[in-house]
Amino acid sequence: VESTAIFCLVIGLILIFGVFGVVIDALHPVLGGTRIADALLYLVEDGGEIVVSSVILAHVLAIWQTAQPAAPRD
Repeated sequence: VESTAIFCLVIGLILIFGVFGVVIDALHPVLGGTRIADALLYLVEDGGEIVVSSVILAHVLAIWQTAQPAAPRD
């Protein structure tokens, strides 16, 4: 896999993580106010961060696994 494509994908995932961590968090005071709206915004913000960070971890582990040299056979 080309390193530029990997770099762009990881940067894109980090930007998506930032959207959940910064943008949704900034919208919370504007859109919140009711108990249900607050709960939904917390769910979207925290859930989005968890999902994106899990995808980043899975992607990095997959890259690391494919980069490992094959074990010698006896």
